[in-house]
Amino acid sequence: MNHSTRDTADAREASLTVLEFFSKNTRRCESLIADFSSGFAKGWAWAVKKDFASALDITLSSRVVKGKPNTEVWTSGRMFSFAKGDIIYDAPEAYSNTWSESLKHINQSLEVLSATSADVGFEGSIEAQLYEKKDGVLIKTKVFRGTQRQFVEGLILGF
Repeated sequence: MNHSTRDTADAREASLTVLEFFSKNTRRCESLIADFSSGFAKGWAWAVKKDFASALDITLSSRVVKGKPNTEVWTSGRMFSFAKGDIIYDAPEAYSNTWSESLKHINQSLEVLSATSADVGFEGSIEAQLYEKKDGVLIKTKVFRGTQRQFVEGLILGF
């Protein structure tokens, strides 16, 4: 395994560890569910761009750091909130080109059809249409229905 592949696998495993943490805990944590250092969630099956950080419940929170109160630090929570109209592609190049150029890079895309945000004691729900490229055109293939948490797990591992 080369260095880049190992880093990707490590990032994916770190994301899954944080996701598992939230199945047992309600408090926010300073280990972020996604590493957006490249602008996209590192190691994830889908090209989830940093713009989705708030949908992944990544926010600045006040903490006491080294005895200093009210220090703002990035934290992850479990109140995922992907919303109707969100579109996620499998390739980072899909987000920054003209549609005809983007389509050259896209093999799959997801469009959120309906969703309710997670809340205390409720994992939220989501329905998303999966599209796959066939003969140069994106066609509807299947619909994902599940919780916001299951959707995030699918973005990390693939659907």
